Amino acid sequence: MKLSDSPTDVTALKCKVIFTMRDPKDVAVSLYKLYYNRTFSSGTYNGDFEDFLQLFMDGTVDNNGIFEHWRDDEKYFTDHPEVPVHFQSYEEAIKDPVRAVQALSDFLGLHRNDDLCRAIAEKCSFSRMKIDKEPFAIKVDGEHFLYRKGVVGDWKNWFNDKMVEDYYRVYEEKMAGSRFYAKYARSKTNIICI
Repeated sequence: MKLSDSPTDVTALKCKVIFTMRDPKDVAVSLYKLYYNRTFSSGTYNGDFEDFLQLFMDGTVDNNGIFEHWRDDEKYFTDHPEVPVHFQSYEEAIKDPVRAVQALSDFLGLHRNDDLCRAIAEKCSFSRMKIDKEPFAIKVDGEHFLYRKGVVGDWKNWFNDKMVEDYYRVYEEKMAGSRFYAKYARSKTNIICI
């Protein structure tokens, strides 16, 4: 769902928005693992990752179009400066989860209790959530449908050099001039493909 599709109450009430970004390359891998050999509204995808990546970059995967979403979100934030927004990245939250919880607490205007922040960070760790959510997990063939690895940089195990070049060509074309561009630009990424 794009932010431009948000209820008007978000702007009218100046609701606080938590905006989380994740490296699109890792998002592509996660979506591929989510879609592969599973039936969705558009059918079942059984192709290889390289073909899926092209669909991802074109924005034709169900509920996708990450670059179009980000551009829409950026316009929303520009058009509605009265809406308070907390920007966070998945990568930074994984690197320092306690700091991520503390920053979120500060944004929400809560009295910060660092012991509670540490406890929340532990409870919200990917490995802990995967265990705690086990009774509620949606599984396909015995595997968690939504909880896979939760790691940063897994894309390096999936992309070859050509895919990296194709990806950055599309990224640079679609995100040039965006306030979000630098976050995941080629110069920010240590590109090593296997």
